[in-house]
Amino acid sequence: YSPSRDNIGNVGGETYLEAMLKVYSEMWKVLKPGGRAIVIVKPFIRKRRVVDLPYHTWLLMSRVGFKLEKLYKLRLKTQSFWRVLYYKKHNDVPRINHEYVIVAFKPGCDVT
Repeated sequence: YSPSRDNIGNVGGETYLEAMLKVYSEMWKVLKPGGRAIVIVKPFIRKRRVVDLPYHTWLLMSRVGFKLEKLYKLRLKTQSFWRVLYYKKHNDVPRINHEYVIVAFKPGCDVT
């Protein structure tokens, strides 16, 4: 990820979830009725505890009006370099071995 101040992950003043609510709101605005939004997200570790980012992501998406079409849970084949280092340093933290694919749609016409 870029260290740039323009990177949403480096936003100051507002939280990541507040920033992402804006993103999902804009996605909602540009999609036609029946259009789909597909988001890939996984939990993360903060202070040695799992944060359920997929659940929080779905709460934000549903808040702006998206309806869930499908949810996929996919096993990760490998861990990122940073995650491997973290686990070596903190071998007592839960392992994150899955990511989630949220397939949501904007209601307004039949979805098949």
